[in-house]
Amino acid sequence: PFKFKAGFWHQDITVYPPPVAGQTAYRITSTGYVFKAWNMLNEVGERIFNAPYVQANGDFGKFHATGGLKYLSANMPWVKSFSAKGVPDVSYDDAFAYSAGQLPARNTNSAEKTAWLPNFGLSYDLTDTLTLRAMYGRNYAYPLQGPLYSVYANNQAAFTAKGITLQHLWNETKLETSDNIDVGARYNNGTFSVAPTLFYAYFHDKQVSAYDPAIGTSYLQSGAEARSYGAELEASWRARPWLTLFGAASYNSFQFTKNIRTALNSSLDVTGNQVPDVPQWMAKLGATVTYEKFTGTVLYRYIDSRYGDAQNNEYVRPYNIVDLNLSYDLPPIFHNNECKLTLDILNLFDERYIAIIRAPSDDTQSGSASYYPGAPLTVVGGITVKF
Repeated sequence: PFKFKAGFWHQDITVYPPPVAGQTAYRITSTGYVFKAWNMLNEVGERIFNAPYVQANGDFGKFHATGGLKYLSANMPWVKSFSAKGVPDVSYDDAFAYSAGQLPARNTNSAEKTAWLPNFGLSYDLTDTLTLRAMYGRNYAYPLQGPLYSVYANNQAAFTAKGITLQHLWNETKLETSDNIDVGARYNNGTFSVAPTLFYAYFHDKQVSAYDPAIGTSYLQSGAEARSYGAELEASWRARPWLTLFGAASYNSFQFTKNIRTALNSSLDVTGNQVPDVPQWMAKLGATVTYEKFTGTVLYRYIDSRYGDAQNNEYVRPYNIVDLNLSYDLPPIFHNNECKLTLDILNLFDERYIAIIRAPSDDTQSGSASYYPGAPLTVVGGITVKF
């Protein structure tokens, strides 16, 4: 009754976000832009991931089980930094000939990060229409290095005065891991379906950008802890052959569980605060109507209030959005399988709202987050042809 699988995953990334090998700045003029200077000139090693894993699945009538284990080894790359001062507008390969030499304080060796990632799950078919399930899994997030390197390069004197090397920051950076549990059920009789879920997750070594008064700036640190728990509910009902109603709602309390250490003897009081850009409540309701070759869907979405910072000072109000999607099936052309006209009316009531909050790694410094407005009333028409 068991099926076993074993494997080995390898990934080698050469091109990746900063620290990039080379970075140049340009000055904007009335006729375009002209070269200003080299901001960064580096040689950067590769990011290598290795992960052997095993997985097993078993079916015992109405009872189903799965479980597995992965061992992840991920390295942060080595960096060799060169002086970019006075380097002219030449190619990356030629730039090193004009460099005054290496900057040893900004060099690092690669640093290996490891984690054990287990998972297992159970499900039971109580009836032909009702299934119960419980799942556990550990996930990971690869830490950011580019912003950490840039902050160190721009504040090297302050870090050096406190005896902090870039290699020390490289070594102290950790993989963020989370233990995730969800328990739920699904009922589906072909006309009506409902799926409630309870979930819990704990995040270890969460990377945050915390302000360090000893250095006078904020920089990425691994060590924050957070906890998420809540519930989800989704349902759909085919009320008529031509009408389907659907909806979903969720509650997510995602809070820091301890203060963030910013220096040897100081910390930020964030315990109990909601993690940035995470609404507690979300919901959507919709209906789909079909009539001969016509299909129309109206969808309402609600996003609760959020914060742009870990101290919950930058409040973003909730918003409500209504979208309308229409389509009409056309006769086949060119012997294709499908041809339809579509018309999407997004943000039907022209709601003003903040759609995206860019709070890099839960930045704790006021004014560090960027806020992007949502699109206004938008109408998009199109034609879809499938062959």
